[in-house]
Amino acid sequence: MITWDGELLHEIAQALLQYYAAKSRQLPWRETTDPYKIWVSEVMLQQTRVETVIPYFKRFITRFPDIHSLSQATDDEVVKYWEGLGYYSRVRRLHEAVREVDETYGGSVPSEFTSFRLLPGVGDYTAGAVLSIAYGKDTVAVDGNAMRVFSRVYCVNEDVASANAKRIVTKMVQEILPPGYAGQFNQAVMDLGATICTRSRPKCESCPIHAMCCANVSATQDRYPVKKPKKATPTLFYHAFLIHNDDRILVRQRPKKGLLGRMWELPNLPCEGTSIVDEESIYHDAMMAFSIKIDRPVVYLGEYEHAFSHVKWHMQLHEICVSSDECASDCRFVSPNERSSMTFGTIFNRMMQEFISF
Repeated sequence: MITWDGELLHEIAQALLQYYAAKSRQLPWRETTDPYKIWVSEVMLQQTRVETVIPYFKRFITRFPDIHSLSQATDDEVVKYWEGLGYYSRVRRLHEAVREVDETYGGSVPSEFTSFRLLPGVGDYTAGAVLSIAYGKDTVAVDGNAMRVFSRVYCVNEDVASANAKRIVTKMVQEILPPGYAGQFNQAVMDLGATICTRSRPKCESCPIHAMCCANVSATQDRYPVKKPKKATPTLFYHAFLIHNDDRILVRQRPKKGLLGRMWELPNLPCEGTSIVDEESIYHDAMMAFSIKIDRPVVYLGEYEHAFSHVKWHMQLHEICVSSDECASDCRFVSPNERSSMTFGTIFNRMMQEFISF
């Protein structure tokens, strides 16, 4: 039976600090104490794997090495350097926040929790992580890794996605947090959750706190964290169109708000299900919707899918050739050079990369 007293909490903290000192991952954002760079890394790492983030982080920091360079960049360029990471609202809020830091705080990332937390897109986790790692503040940073680790350590019988579970784990971490070493402690928990206390098949024998973990001691690791069954992800169906005029293609910009806001896309129309409809019908729908004059028969190119966090897109791609620049007011033909500076959603990049040359 595990008794949660001050001595045991101290042992957990010390074991995690020793683990981090000996086993910490070598990551580019750990080579600096610059709060801006650490902030960028934390935003990139939200819902994205470390292995994916590393090359994007290096590229982004090379182009925008400090607060001022990012603040002065255009929205389109910033989003372009984020292209492929997804969840684009993250970089737009980061860009907005950086501009506020440049204008209000003279380019210095606030070192006080309340001030930093009030910036656009900054939540409790991001504030806690950046302030503890960059400034040595005694702030907790409870992300998905911490939720998983401490749900097992304490056998938390609450849905891990619930606000109550977050409150319980945050309180526990605050009790364990070693004063003066919060940055190392938070990063130790990140590493532990990412490499040992994984979602499935946790490597408990390699865990530095396995003897103090309630789930391990009771052999109930597979029960934690507690998760409610996920709802089925809805699928939306579309006809998408690769409309050529010589080497130029027709594109349009998505609305400012909503999924892939302000990014570019191939023109598309909602449809019912996946059945391939009469090409004559497609011809008519495209001509009316995009105000184009079609020169040759519509050609069906294939099907594409892309899953977002809450919805899936299923698109049937059709090729159309035209000889006139005439098109709807919300569309325009762009050259290969123009396309290279535009940011498209992943599904549209896949379509274009397969059928046209940039």
